Amino acid sequence: WVDNLMMDVASKNGLTPHDVEGVALPKCHRPMDCVAKMNATLYTYFLDHPMSTQNAVVFLGAFVAKVNRTSGIPNDVGYWLWFNQTADPLLAMETRLAVDSAILRKQTRNPNATIDIRLASFPKPPWRNANVDFAAGSGGIWYYIPLMIIFFFLLLEIVTEKELEMRVGMQVM
Repeated sequence: WVDNLMMDVASKNGLTPHDVEGVALPKCHRPMDCVAKMNATLYTYFLDHPMSTQNAVVFLGAFVAKVNRTSGIPNDVGYWLWFNQTADPLLAMETRLAVDSAILRKQTRNPNATIDIRLASFPKPPWRNANVDFAAGSGGIWYYIPLMIIFFFLLLEIVTEKELEMRVGMQVM
């Protein structure tokens, strides 16, 4: 059922069967063994195919769920979506939409069923210091501080010169 579902995803999104590649996972008897083997298999696959895998969809129901005879897929189709973080994050959202729409088409047995969504950025609050003008509030001090630093070092040099009586030494020579 997983291959049929992913071929539906491919056909509805203009992908070729080569673009949607399945990875056979090792047989297992307990769900936790399946998850461990699946992680190891996918990790090996990603290492063998660097910079070429955009998304990976792992159907958890493929391990333990019973297939509904009328829809051809389990009633509760859970999946994990692994995605390449260096790629555009919207590509992962498009993959999620494609898989969810395919699940909806299979479960409702309606080949035209789709999910219509609109994406928007998460709202960001305005910066709390957006209307504060730092130059107007404390800009004058930045003109004052350099002069004071120069004055301090000049004063330090004059005092050192007086303490060491350098002027007297220069008059004697």
